[in-house]
Amino acid sequence: MSSKFFGDFYSNINFWNLERIKFNNRKNKLLNKKKVLNFKKLYDLYSIKKTDIRIFDEIRFYNFIELFRKYNFKSVLELGSGSSTLFYEFLMGRGKKICVFDQTQEIIEKVKTKIKDNNNIKFYHSAVDIVHKSEELFFKFKRINEVYGQSFDLIYIDAPVLFEIQDPEGTVFNNTELKVINVLNYVEDLLDNVDFKIMLFDKKYYNYRYLENIIDKKKFELKFDFTNYSFYIKKRSQIF
Repeated sequence: MSSKFFGDFYSNINFWNLERIKFNNRKNKLLNKKKVLNFKKLYDLYSIKKTDIRIFDEIRFYNFIELFRKYNFKSVLELGSGSSTLFYEFLMGRGKKICVFDQTQEIIEKVKTKIKDNNNIKFYHSAVDIVHKSEELFFKFKRINEVYGQSFDLIYIDAPVLFEIQDPEGTVFNNTELKVINVLNYVEDLLDNVDFKIMLFDKKYYNYRYLENIIDKKKFELKFDFTNYSFYIKKRSQIF
């Protein structure tokens, strides 16, 4: 499934889509480069060490700014902490609400040292469950139920990520084997129990085909996001 979707995704990037991506990325960089530079300076994100909090994909941040302008996010549920957590704080400023889940306490502590205002940011250090459903394996944060019933403008899916897992039958898979098996992000509970405007998957292409088959298309819209090389889910009431 996952390898097939990679093919499907890139086959949809025809000449005109590719030109649109290139144009949007150039435009967003031109419009937003100064803001991103100010962000890097404010949060001191110049380190090149792999173990430090840093920006891995600067283009993604230029495009985040455009998403923020379009939807005016005031609240974010983020699965996977890092420089994006700091960027959401930077973009939203006062009145923000950020809930962040991560399975690595060390990353959470490093992000906390750079946060400017902890009042409206809550971190959840959570272990990861492996859910077995419909002949697929899913990652799910064990504590995710603690945000059920809440409302967020944006749900950003960038985790969990594990390098070794044991499925419910006791089989252990290491990182090399994970490249050829389907380990999806379990979001069905979020669709049912969390209110949101948009759910953005950060390059988690392999989730698309499963969601396409199970999602309630009367309630949700599922679309490619070529500019961000990803896809998103919108509630029908939030389609503009």
